[in-house]
Amino acid sequence: MKKLITILLILTVTLACSDTKKNKSKTGAFLSAKINGVEFYSDNPNYSKFDDSINLYGNSKDKTEKILFHIVYDNGPSTYNMGKATNKKGNMIYTQNNVSWIVSKHRGEGTITLTEKGDYLIGEFSFSAEDDNITKQITEGKFKVKMNN
Repeated sequence: MKKLITILLILTVTLACSDTKKNKSKTGAFLSAKINGVEFYSDNPNYSKFDDSINLYGNSKDKTEKILFHIVYDNGPSTYNMGKATNKKGNMIYTQNNVSWIVSKHRGEGTITLTEKGDYLIGEFSFSAEDDNITKQITEGKFKVKMNN
């Protein structure tokens, strides 16, 4: 009887732990930030590269929010400043319910730091994006994605 209870207990713990892992990316990929102080998390961000351009985005679980980057990438560790009065290195966009707050050469400001570790692109970012005089502060941003060369 003790053996049966022990087996059932081990099985219950194993099943309970496996449920918590279902929401995590199998590759360890993620994209997280705070939007005006509120947590944003994507456990399955998308990455693509074409020539010297990178596109990276992550959706919230309920698909109502998205953070997107388009970067002209210099292939290596670097920090990029984007926004007003900077050269055109890309865009940073936060979207909520189909309304977009944008950093481009015309409005907003932000920075993103990219590094490569093995097959992964790792980054940290923050930006202040605008739409119709409404500003969103995106802070404490981090991501890790598997590069598909």
